[in-house]
Amino acid sequence: MTRLGYVLDRPVCGEDVKKSAEKMIETMQTEDHQQTTYVDSMERAMAFLDESLDNGQWNVLHTIPDTPFVVGDAPVVTWQRLENGTLLYGQGFATPNVEVLLPVASTTCLHILPAVPRARQLRLPTVKEVNEGEAAFATKCCYTYKNDPVLDEILQPKFGHIKIGINAFSVRHRNYDETMFEILMSGGRDFRAPRR
Repeated sequence: MTRLGYVLDRPVCGEDVKKSAEKMIETMQTEDHQQTTYVDSMERAMAFLDESLDNGQWNVLHTIPDTPFVVGDAPVVTWQRLENGTLLYGQGFATPNVEVLLPVASTTCLHILPAVPRARQLRLPTVKEVNEGEAAFATKCCYTYKNDPVLDEILQPKFGHIKIGINAFSVRHRNYDETMFEILMSGGRDFRAPRR
């Protein structure tokens, strides 16, 4: 408060700190703040070259117009395929066995295998798997070039299952002992998330 120029005519008490923290949490939960945080994350991510992604194996998946790829409003999908075929969504680009998918057209999808340790036999993703991933990561909608009730029926049960920062790309690994102090001291303005 002193740094921000507030004139203090009384001591700051615990209730003041509590109200300030509650106000900060309320702000952080707004859709506007979440979008801003997402954009900030993208800017930080674009500021450096990801060597494992750049040096990875870049493939192109193709399909036919009758069974198109969809593109969600959060179009980059990552997963790790387990031995039994189960897909674990939202894995970081440095995770062993991670696959990155990005549909770029209705009949074309990038399939990137970052240069990370790989211990499993690669299984090419199906159009259905890519589309379900796009729907799972979508915050509001997916786009395709045609209105297809069959495709819609496949996608609807999958929409919004993945929440970035909650059950995908989580930051649970971070040591928050000093992070909260940094956020509180700067009011969130000067904080930059450390790279792992």
